[in-house]
Amino acid sequence: MPPPGLIYKYDDTTMQKRVARAISRCRDFTPALEIVGELGVSSIQKNFEEGGRPGWPDLAESTKAQRQKTGKWPGEILVRSGTLKRISTEVTKDAVTFSPGAGSAAYAAIQNFGGMAGRGRKTRIPAREFLMFQDEDGIEIQAIFADHVTEEDSSI
Repeated sequence: MPPPGLIYKYDDTTMQKRVARAISRCRDFTPALEIVGELGVSSIQKNFEEGGRPGWPDLAESTKAQRQKTGKWPGEILVRSGTLKRISTEVTKDAVTFSPGAGSAAYAAIQNFGGMAGRGRKTRIPAREFLMFQDEDGIEIQAIFADHVTEEDSSI
């Protein structure tokens, strides 16, 4: 209880402005998602550089021999023309989409998820996930979103 004659006044205007700003920033995550897109492309490129994280299954000996004839082996497991490595992003206010190079959607899907391919779908392609994030990416992504929502406005 304050002594008689003293009035305590709490002004929470600054806090109200900060909360309103955070709410406003939650309506459009574009800036944060652009950063996530850059992080994702970098992480996916590292997947190629390291031959998968965890490592991808090796190529079949017949595939290695075929590539050797065309001068593309030895080389990287998922890199024939380099198309898969050309990752692009599309960012909206609430999503980021990662896509491999143009014209390779079916090839990218069979390489990433595995499945049956070739004439008559008789060749089993093992999954070699390249469109994936690592655990440490998730931690960094959380920090990116936290920073986006709590970023201070110098006018407050």
